[in-house]
Amino acid sequence: MLCEFLLKGLSIVLKYQKIIDCLLSVTSNVFHFFAKNAEYPYIVWKESGEGSEVAADNQKLQCSISFDIDLYFKTVDYEFIKKLEKAFNTNRISFQLTDVEYDENSQFINYHYEVEI
Repeated sequence: MLCEFLLKGLSIVLKYQKIIDCLLSVTSNVFHFFAKNAEYPYIVWKESGEGSEVAADNQKLQCSISFDIDLYFKTVDYEFIKKLEKAFNTNRISFQLTDVEYDENSQFINYHYEVEI
């Protein structure tokens, strides 16, 4: 039983590492939860919860983890976006662009992705 628990925990850690490695393959400007004085463009990621699960015998056997990925630009860099989406595909990470906003106060553009591993 303990071995199963450790394997499940390792599985979650590997999912976190997979998203971090994927984002770092695009830029070194990657931050968890928030960025302070970051250089544009940059990425902020956070875990948002569990996604799909597989259960049997009233026990969770495995689950995916959902993440929110935010890109911040002063001017849109479509090559940066293509590079990120290619990295998601290469790493077999399910993704969806859910929102694009312009913040007039800070004058940045935010692309928001929801991803699941």
